[in-house]
Amino acid sequence: ITTDMANSTRVNLNVAGGSERLRYALTGSYYREKGIMAVDETLPYSTASGLNRFNLRANVDLDVTKTTVLRFNVGGNLQMLRKSNSGTDEVFEKAFETPPFVHPAIYSDGTIPLASANRYNPWAMSTQNGYYRSTSGKIESLFAIEQDLKFITPGLRAKVTFSYDYYSQTYVTRGKTPDYYSTASSRDDEGNLVHSILKYGSEFLGHSNDAEYGSNSLYFEGTVTYNQTCANKHAVDALL
Repeated sequence: ITTDMANSTRVNLNVAGGSERLRYALTGSYYREKGIMAVDETLPYSTASGLNRFNLRANVDLDVTKTTVLRFNVGGNLQMLRKSNSGTDEVFEKAFETPPFVHPAIYSDGTIPLASANRYNPWAMSTQNGYYRSTSGKIESLFAIEQDLKFITPGLRAKVTFSYDYYSQTYVTRGKTPDYYSTASSRDDEGNLVHSILKYGSEFLGHSNDAEYGSNSLYFEGTVTYNQTCANKHAVDALL
């Protein structure tokens, strides 16, 4: 039910720079992971498990004036997941319950065996039950303006912050079950396996899709701070 190996790839990019008035930083990354679950190459669709994820974040600070700073931070990620329609934990659970010598994963004539009607074929669970696809994305943003009010009194500052976050996910399930046959104990005169069907499955993939239009989060904050040291001995801090 598994392959001999699986690989993963990670790529990172970082760029930073600026001038006396403008400072910026850009960070991006890509991550790809391939699963170890076996697949049936004869199928017209793939049940291979895998993950692709993109991350991006940008931070910009701009000195609008000598006393005013504008900050802009935005980041997000996009994730695409694919896997078999059967859960990995469930497949391994049934694999531990089914000794490998009971029957092969699949017969040479393409039929899939079961030890009995109430038992499972772990290989078929992993490869023949369809597939699942999901795509999720998240955006996080923050805008802030900081003003030094030293022209009123030294140590006085004001800051306004606004942020907006958004998350969503969509997913598609294409499921089916194959026909299951009893284990074969012999062949007939023409060399065909002698066995009978135990369970009828479905010929075509079903279709189910849904979406989570996620969470929208808005945040607004305004603060006034005062920080001053008097006579090099007494510190005064205030926050409103």
